[in-house]
Amino acid sequence: MWINDRGAIGTAVGTTSWSAGGIGLHPGTNVLTVAVENFAGYIATATLTVTLSVVSAFTGDSEITAGAPVKAIHFAELRDAINTIRVACGLPLFRWTDATIVPGATIKAIHLAELRIALNDAYVSTGRTPPTYTDPTVAAGVIVKGIHLNELRSGILALQ
Repeated sequence: MWINDRGAIGTAVGTTSWSAGGIGLHPGTNVLTVAVENFAGYIATATLTVTLSVVSAFTGDSEITAGAPVKAIHFAELRDAINTIRVACGLPLFRWTDATIVPGATIKAIHLAELRIALNDAYVSTGRTPPTYTDPTVAAGVIVKGIHLNELRSGILALQ
């Protein structure tokens, strides 16, 4: 609806385009309210619902069995997926202790602990409770198992 400077009222149909910067969206549903003022000072508002999803693809079966070997590729994919979520949440990329885990390298407890910390930060930034883990404390010497990776994968998918 429009109102001109002589008090006439009417409606109009058309298309407009606009852009906005500096809006932080989180994975999931985001509601934005837009206020538009025309030349006569009439203000209209509209509500936009934006759903942000982050798609993660993981190598191999969707579930790694408990006895399956943990590979460098699994950690690389988890790191990439978590960093994608972090960026979507307005967080910086996580600084990993070992920037690259190469095939054949030993997977250390610190690698698992860092994945959890990086993912938990994203949960906290979206106001959600971080996941719980089978082995809540990861200390040096802990053997990284398939269940640890599955928990992280589930946590990533739950934020999407």
